[in-house]
Parts: sequence; C-alpha cells; structure tokens
Amino acid sequence: MRMAMNSVCDADRGPMRETVWRIGLMVMVLGMAAPASGQEAVAMLQAQRWDACLVGAPAASMEAVCNDALERPGLSPAETAVLLALRGNAKALRGAWAEAVEDLTRALSLNPEERLPRLVRGIGLVNRGEQEVGIADLSVYLAWEPGHSGALNARAVAYVRSGRPAAAVVDFTEALKAAPGHPALLHNRANALRDAGQVEQAIREYDRLILLRGQSAPLLSDRCLARLVRGDIRVAQADCEAAVALAPADPGVIENRGLVALKWNQPDKALTDFNQALSIRQDMPWSLFGRGIVRSRRGDPQRAAADIRAAQALDPKVGEQFARFGIRP
Repeated sequence: MRMAMNSVCDADRGPMRETVWRIGLMVMVLGMAAPASGQEAVAMLQAQRWDACLVGAPAASMEAVCNDALERPGLSPAETAVLLALRGNAKALRGAWAEAVEDLTRALSLNPEERLPRLVRGIGLVNRGEQEVGIADLSVYLAWEPGHSGALNARAVAYVRSGRPAAAVVDFTEALKAAPGHPALLHNRANALRDAGQVEQAIREYDRLILLRGQSAPLLSDRCLARLVRGDIRVAQADCEAAVALAPADPGVIENRGLVALKWNQPDKALTDFNQALSIRQDMPWSLFGRGIVRSRRGDPQRAAADIRAAQALDPKVGEQFARFGIRP
C-alpha cells in the first residue's frame, strides 16, 4: 500500500518570508559574499519554494553558500541556527534526509523557536519512517501555523503509516481548505478514507479524480483496492489490470493485482505478480506476505514462514492490512 507524501510546494510560503530575508541580509551584512552575491542569494531563496519540486541548482547553490558561511568565525548561535536550518532544507530538497535531520536538529538545539527547521525536520522524520517524532514536530509547527497545507499533509501521511487513518482524514481535509482541489491531497484523502473504512466515499473521490484528471495507474490501483474491500472482485480486477497496463514496471501496481488474484483464489497468478514485484523491488511487505500465504497453502511451510517474517519485519501491521481484505495466512 502506498501513501504518497505530497510536497510542501503548495504550502503557504508567507511564514517563510522572514527567514528568507534574514538569511539573505545575513549573507550580505556578515560579509559572507559580495553584495551582488548576497542579492543573488536572496533571489534564489525567494525563488525556492521550500519543497521537493525544485531540486537543482538553487538547492545545491544554497548548500554551498551555507557551507562557506558556517566555516566563518564569530557567528552567533542565532546566525548558526539559521544557516543550519537553510542547509538542512537544501539537503532535504535533494533527498538526503538523514543529513538534513542532523542539521535541523542542531539548528533547533540552538533555537527551538525557529520554525523552518521544525517543519522540515518533521517531514524528514516521516520520510525516514519515524512517524511519532515526526508527528510531534509537525504538531508543534501547526500550533504556530495552523492550516499550513504542507505540514498537515505530512502529519496525515504519518497518521496513515502509523495506523490512524481517521486522524489522517481530518488533516487531509484541513489541508484541502488551504489548497482546494489539489490532486495529490485529494488522492491521499481517498486512500485514508478507504483505510478508515469509509469505502463508498473513497470510491466516489477516486471516481471524481479520474473524471477530472483522467486515468492513471496509481488512481486505478488504489480504487482497485477500495473495490476489493467492498467485495467487488471482478471490477477490482479490471481496475488493477488497467493500472498494470499503464505502468507495467511499477511494483506497487503489480503487487495490488496479485492481491486481487489471491483474494479470487488464483494462486498461480498471485504468485507470479508477487515474484515480479519483488524482482523489481525487494522491500515489498505486501508481496512478501502474499507470497508467504500462497506458499503456506501449497504446503511449503518453511519458505512461507520466512516470507511472512520478512514482511512483518518491514511492516508489523501487514497482517492487519491483509485482514481488511478478508485474507489471512
């Protein structure tokens, strides 16, 4: 099961403006660069939207600027905190979450009230799988900036991943007030509604998204699962087949089709899909768990147990997720 992390590119950038100008001015005032370079840094900061949408030169340039600045003697703790926050954000933009979280944690130790590192560290922790501490950071940030769509989305994703889809629905709904009609938020909310047991509403949202934006493999594959929960195996399979036709190399889409085949008592088809998904990506708990069930039913208890253990190591809740579809070892 996938739950996409919508980037903070649609978040309200107003709360970031003070930080943007503080860093740009600090670059110039402290003599970290010539005035023209400082003004260029300000321009880059203004152009950068604090998200994963722009991962090229601006982020790399700001990381380099911060590296140089942090080596200069005489920085105050406040200046160091801002530079670490900016460098941590730049690292997050290129997906280096472990390095980003380290910088952001140092920034917060110097200034716990600095908002940018609190937000980006929360998102980074969620991306690293540390849901509870990520939720804590994002909740602190949302106390400062209620309604921030990026923080709400990230916290909602963490709620889903930690088994609290009903709480996720609330956050996704709040995020949509700040970003009405945003397709990724709508898709995420539909998935949370499905996982919270509100299957009919989830299917209506998938239908609306497909009508507005056309068919896509993720939407069809997720609607397939919702229809499977509802017990409509034939139409669920049609959705999953259409999804695989659109994305034949997507392991998550292939895995979902295998789940439908397993539910429909088609073990050969299910095993083929689970093996294919695992050949593309090895850390697929659903494929491992599903393959373990097929092997168990075929009288291969040792390999079945190994698959199930591996799946549970990746996701301790995988058995609960299969149980929603009426599938048990």
